Amino acid sequence: IFVNKNDTLNLYDCKGSGVITSYDTTNYVVCNSGTFNMSGGTINPDGCDCGVDNSGTFTMSDGSTSRKSSSSTVACGGVLNREDGEFTMEGGTISGLPCMGVYNKGTFTMSGGTINDNSDANGGGVYNKGTFTMSGGTISGNTAVYGGGGVCNNGKFTMNGGTISGNKISGSGSEKAGGGVYNENTFTMNGGEISGNEAKDGGGVYNGDEHTFNM
Repeated sequence: IFVNKNDTLNLYDCKGSGVITSYDTTNYVVCNSGTFNMSGGTINPDGCDCGVDNSGTFTMSDGSTSRKSSSSTVACGGVLNREDGEFTMEGGTISGLPCMGVYNKGTFTMSGGTINDNSDANGGGVYNKGTFTMSGGTISGNTAVYGGGGVCNNGKFTMNGGTISGNKISGSGSEKAGGGVYNENTFTMNGGEISGNEAKDGGGVYNGDEHTFNM
């Protein structure tokens, strides 16, 4: 599904099997350059690079982006939010993906919903290279090999609320750290909870050399 710059897609539910799926090798299930409001249904990125490729305005209040089978050899992620993209997550789930749940290069605001059980080399739940503000919701049960089981931050990450818990680093070694958050830029924690995460170093938060963690 391609949404042009001046167009709007409202996804309330999915008829039939209840899932929007692409089984070929396209880059996305939904490519949004306009406005995409998701309040139900399921996007299955089997065979794609990601479920939603967003360079417009994407608001997720319910529904899910999740993999429904393991037949595809493509490492599919949940949401790719590009430099011009604005992604607001108020509810719903992004789960069970063999690549990061959210790869943010633009503006990502999370006030609700769950990002869980995703995995990648870095940033199993969220890999942030833009601006990520979290005031609610849960990032849990995600896994990374090297850094940031829950969140790998290479941009600006502000946590005002919400929970980052039960994430882990599966590898071991000097650069395999930050079960909850691996920070390589600026991380400010004003509220919320980071608990029960696992890593060789920095089970909760690992702050890289010459980077900033404000608490």
